[in-house]
Amino acid sequence: MELPQYTLYLSLPRILIPKALILMCLGGFLYLGVWLNLLILNIIIPAEYHMYIILGIGVLVVMQGILNYLKFSNYRYLFYRDRVIYEGKNEKAIMLSDIQNIGFGKNFVDNIFNTGTITLSPAHKMRYVANTNQVYFYLQKLVQYAQSPYRQAYDNGMAQEYYQRQVR
Repeated sequence: MELPQYTLYLSLPRILIPKALILMCLGGFLYLGVWLNLLILNIIIPAEYHMYIILGIGVLVVMQGILNYLKFSNYRYLFYRDRVIYEGKNEKAIMLSDIQNIGFGKNFVDNIFNTGTITLSPAHKMRYVANTNQVYFYLQKLVQYAQSPYRQAYDNGMAQEYYQRQVR
């Protein structure tokens, strides 16, 4: 069985921190909605209950954060000589010889976490990749090697003949 040349895990802080912030904002809106309803109905509840509501929303945010961590901690990319395998929600194999173009981009949040998205045209987008520049250049070299005629000749056992033809 062939071992991967490189294993790349997704950047967990890039995934978890924005999700936690969104959940805290939604929890704040939930609290605000409950408070406004009680205010409109002229129902006054003790401050102790407000603390319970806030604590309950906080517990829900923490539980969702733990579930997201368990979910995304096993997502990874395995780089082989001729393919990249994405192990995530659905496993996907991307043949390097099928890749036509490689590009990468960053948005505002990616700049904060030093991550980015690498596009493997036409098949796949690698999101939440740390050190995007290094991985981008590594992928370019892998694709270049996978699509080179010397590698194809080497795989077919004709590398020596190919090399001699190139030298002449």
